[in-house]
Amino acid sequence: MPTARSDNPLRIRELTGKDKSENRNVTEDWTKASPELSTALDIIQFERNDQLEICDGLELIADQLPDEVNVLLYESIYDKLHRNLPTYHRNEEALFELISERNSSWGDIGVILERVRREHTIHNCYAHELYENLEVMRAGPGIRNSSMIGYMLRFCFDSIRRHIAWEDLTLVPLAPKVLTRSDLVKLCETVQRNRKAIGLSAM
Repeated sequence: MPTARSDNPLRIRELTGKDKSENRNVTEDWTKASPELSTALDIIQFERNDQLEICDGLELIADQLPDEVNVLLYESIYDKLHRNLPTYHRNEEALFELISERNSSWGDIGVILERVRREHTIHNCYAHELYENLEVMRAGPGIRNSSMIGYMLRFCFDSIRRHIAWEDLTLVPLAPKVLTRSDLVKLCETVQRNRKAIGLSAM
């Protein structure tokens, strides 16, 4: 049984010099629409903001290559890439599948969900490769193939940022319009189960 641990991204914010307020907080809109939306959706929005902060960390690593090895920064996002990111994606997909069930008359919803899953798979594959490279890089000096690693870093964080922005325009605004209380109870159970499985706090 994994030990419960926090996924508080404060260290990444400190190391990158970016403030939490720079991230979108669409749960303010969700909560205005329906106060009971806040529990499960607040967690998912926290995880989406955490993904953006991971991107900030990856960008800083790319900017520092090949001269600087920021071990603290590597360690702060090392587990997040390998462990947190796939769980964040599963939680988002659980949300979007519920939206799809409540909005089945929208003909493009199936195509959109398939794109979400496909891009999540791509991001997870890239994150796994970066995870392996970060493991080597944080072990000691002498970064090999820094140009290739820099390209991988930039592709990964650019792709994740674009993906999140696209979700914010297409699927996320539908949540307060179509989800029911029973949907949110189901979503909360799924989110908490997924987080517990990798040792993250229930929040």
